Amino acid sequence: TPTQLRTKTKARAVAGPSLHFRLGYRPPYDWDAVLEFLSMRRIAGVEVIEDGEYRRSICLGAQYSLLRVRQDKANHQLVCSVSHAPENELLSLTEKLRNMFDLYADPIEISHVLGQEPRLKQSLNKHPGLRVAGCWDGFETCVRAIVGQQISVAGAITIVGRLVERYGVECDLGAGISHAFPSSQKLAAELELEHLAMPRARAQAILNLCQAHASGTIDFDIMSSTELMHALQNIKGIGPWTASYVALRAMHEPDIMPMEDLVLQKMIVPGKRLTAKQLATKSQAWRPWRAYATLHLWQLANKK
Repeated sequence: TPTQLRTKTKARAVAGPSLHFRLGYRPPYDWDAVLEFLSMRRIAGVEVIEDGEYRRSICLGAQYSLLRVRQDKANHQLVCSVSHAPENELLSLTEKLRNMFDLYADPIEISHVLGQEPRLKQSLNKHPGLRVAGCWDGFETCVRAIVGQQISVAGAITIVGRLVERYGVECDLGAGISHAFPSSQKLAAELELEHLAMPRARAQAILNLCQAHASGTIDFDIMSSTELMHALQNIKGIGPWTASYVALRAMHEPDIMPMEDLVLQKMIVPGKRLTAKQLATKSQAWRPWRAYATLHLWQLANKK
């Protein structure tokens, strides 16, 4: 159909040098837990987690590239490569990856603070060096978060996969990577709400987000976490949980905790569900590392 022809975008990988580099971290680092978290949320064609390696398509300027990351545990490093990469992007690229994989964290200091809480200590013992798995692109993560409201992670990923298949950029980079996530500009111009298998109000929230990001009203690069969360909640259909989750993953804030999260409310006191206000009070003792407390409590819930 004319719509399908318009929405299909293809890009070829331009021949160019690959960049290979290593990024250090403070041990311990629970790489398996990071991969597990990302694997549960991976978008088919955009991301692959296989044999201890994370792969995805990324856009550097106007160039689509293949990113590969694996752990060198013995040397406390992540081994990274990016195909067809402009060398002038190396500095910004390495900074994004340090944030995405939480390489600035000090796990010993975090453990010292969180270990005072018995429930958190259980997870700290099982997952020393647990990191907050970030994201490559804040806009992409926000779309995922809206899609995932009130449905399972698996259901959300299925819907996001269909969105990418219909509107994403076809860029056969090999290694199982066939698409890049669509830009906010493309979605703002072409997204047809009836193609999204979700309530109309939620689909409209995604379109409103796309328009706000495309116009610069929402900018993950220049806004503070507080500014971003406020701007997101000005969009109808985005509430405190979604805004907090996006800040947790996209803004690298170590003290963010989504107080409205039902799992968190249920996990900290066995057999009892705290209110958001009670959780906020309880969590004061975990500052400034409440993002890590969030990940540890989610880990405990997943292993039940």
